[in-house]
Amino acid sequence: TDVGCGSSSFPLSSVTIISSAGNASASSTSMDNVSSGLEFPTVPEYTVTVIVSSSRFPSPEGRLRVMSREPNETEIKALSAGERKFVTRTVAHDALVVILHGDNPIDELTVGQLKDIYTGKVTNWRELGGGDMRIRPLVRDRNSGTYEVFQDRVLGDSEYGAGVFPCSTMAVLTGIAGSKPGAIGITGLLLTTSPSTMGYFKAIRVGEEEGGRFYLPTQDKIHTERYPLRRPLVLCYFKKSSVEVNLVSGFVTFLTAVKGQQIAINEGIVPATMPVRTVKLD
Repeated sequence: TDVGCGSSSFPLSSVTIISSAGNASASSTSMDNVSSGLEFPTVPEYTVTVIVSSSRFPSPEGRLRVMSREPNETEIKALSAGERKFVTRTVAHDALVVILHGDNPIDELTVGQLKDIYTGKVTNWRELGGGDMRIRPLVRDRNSGTYEVFQDRVLGDSEYGAGVFPCSTMAVLTGIAGSKPGAIGITGLLLTTSPSTMGYFKAIRVGEEEGGRFYLPTQDKIHTERYPLRRPLVLCYFKKSSVEVNLVSGFVTFLTAVKGQQIAINEGIVPATMPVRTVKLD
């Protein structure tokens, strides 16, 4: 059974599933709150404030923030200047997924072709071997990690073109991608791993360059670093000292231990702190 309606959607029969040490299991990819990017259970009778963000760091009074990129050296230096220790932990690995309308015959694009589309250099699918149809590039807005990571990994020093349409939520983006034949969008892996979160759109293969290999963003290809548009899920928080123990540090310990890493596996992303093994499903 294929996930999604497009011709290049993920075939569950051939996806490589990643399992942490222990018994192998297929991914269970249902999500109750995909709009936040990641959902974690909290400790019963207590509250840990978790904020999902792209580039806004927690204040010293904040609790915990989840980012889709590593902070750079300047940011770490600035955030480490206070009395409290700034701590980051990578809990899992995600990917940027390129989605097209299910009827679009294009099945793969290079990183360079994506850049040409999103800077406005290429505006018609005919230029890429598709039909004579205007390209409608979609991206999340500036407050999204997807926007920032895609600009860094694909556009580089270039800017988004004037024809790129910013979407306030992933639901808006995937809705347009599934209803407009010329649309192309960039989303996270969590929205492409379950039939309940997919409309009439498909995920396509991405390659570094023409003549090279193209890959779908499966757990295996992300884990082995063959899929080019990978991104981390990073926990950011402050501690008074390296030995301080509180709800946040306990929550982080849970997420980076076996049970927390199994949540990452079950949601279709890749664990970052536990050994993994791949199981090929026939």
